[in-house]
Amino acid sequence: MNAFIKWTDAVRCLNEKIKSGRLIAGRNIHLEDTGCGIRISSSANPSENNKTCHMFKAIRTDTNKIRIVDGFADDPETYSYAGDALINDTEYTNIAAAEFTITANSYIYLIADGSTPTLQMFTSRQSYELGKSKTLISRVSFSSGKITKFSQEVHGPITGYIDGECE
Repeated sequence: MNAFIKWTDAVRCLNEKIKSGRLIAGRNIHLEDTGCGIRISSSANPSENNKTCHMFKAIRTDTNKIRIVDGFADDPETYSYAGDALINDTEYTNIAAAEFTITANSYIYLIADGSTPTLQMFTSRQSYELGKSKTLISRVSFSSGKITKFSQEVHGPITGYIDGECE
């Protein structure tokens, strides 16, 4: 225990002890003093968590590029497979991975119209269209020349149905 001659030395010592016991925000961690305590939350984008392993996983490959791949792959950035789909009782396996250069807020869909489904990017949300299956894969926000965040909308094989007019 320290013996203090001046009370200011004691205050300085206590202040240093309080500072050394304070929480320090680490990578992707946000600290908020609520007045009743400290709230700790993650500011990480869950889509950037490389531990998630599912089909049709969106990964950022550059400041303005998104690649859709199978998240279970050992090296998803070079893997050519994105996932499987079952559409109108037809199984589509080995749907090709795709990379998109993002220049505006975007939506990435798996589109099927009776032929092999493909990944496609649009700058607006897509609406229902007779004779097509549209499954949202990822929403991408773009600002100041870079991707600011993106989502994972699908977490497994895709099952879809294409309907048409009755004859």
